[in-house]
Amino acid sequence: MALHMRKLLACAILAAAFLNTAPLRAQMPEMNNGFYDEKGEPYSSQYFRKTPNRVSLSLQRWPGLQPGKFILHLSTENTVSGCPKLSDLAYETGFRAPYLDITIYDYVVDMRDHPGTKGSSCASGPRNPTADIVLDRDEMIAQGIKRVRFKLNDMADYYDVMIDRQHVWLKPGQSEIPVVQRFRPQKISMIGNPLVHWFYPDKTVILYVPGATGDMDVRDAVMTLAKSNDLEPLENVMPDFSSPVKRPNYYYFIEKKAHLTKNVDIGSGLSVGTVPVEKTIYGLNGDEMAEGSVEVFANSPGLYE
Repeated sequence: MALHMRKLLACAILAAAFLNTAPLRAQMPEMNNGFYDEKGEPYSSQYFRKTPNRVSLSLQRWPGLQPGKFILHLSTENTVSGCPKLSDLAYETGFRAPYLDITIYDYVVDMRDHPGTKGSSCASGPRNPTADIVLDRDEMIAQGIKRVRFKLNDMADYYDVMIDRQHVWLKPGQSEIPVVQRFRPQKISMIGNPLVHWFYPDKTVILYVPGATGDMDVRDAVMTLAKSNDLEPLENVMPDFSSPVKRPNYYYFIEKKAHLTKNVDIGSGLSVGTVPVEKTIYGLNGDEMAEGSVEVFANSPGLYE
């Protein structure tokens, strides 16, 4: 009888130990190999992590950033539409001179609130998980950063860094080109290189002439109009400057006196006058040239401009 009682007591102790430790799995998700999120919610077929296949890169200019700061924008090439909710891309950065290390992690897809009814629709259009990293020109120079090492799933892509007071340029490293490039420059219409960013002086203004067709040479007329508005060509203070915008009739200036840049409407395009042009009038009896004019607008440099 004593032996039997000792066996029952031992079984009771083991059962109690099991019951006391089982709930810890939900309380300590970091010890469960990624089966739970940071709140202890379990992942499932409707709520899961996904690793990006490829990531697009671009450098952006955001209003309100302090001088010398810029945005490294990362966007997955996995476009998702419909009802699923997507998290932002998780990332980690660190300076290890001469490297700036940027590690990208999974994003989360949440379909737990999906209607699940045939024919049902959601208002969400195509979207991509993204991450926006604020970088500082002066800090990168002080840290001696010469390369960016992008990491994803223990694989790395390397980009060489050229940076000075006037611009920063990320260029795919030539000495370590991966078989599969997981991080690559984003393709943006009418932008030459999305991985070149210029640090413009205060009161930089763009004059553009959307009404001028390809056969209209308006450069000299725009320069005359700019001079009458106390605008100086940007190249005069930044000799190495090259316009990032690959469209005609787009010109960069600096205001000597801030009157355009102080106008609240400049962000949406501010009319500053007209310039004369010769227009072709097409007719049944032949084409004729006629005098006309096109409007010139001022704007502040935008996201990629």
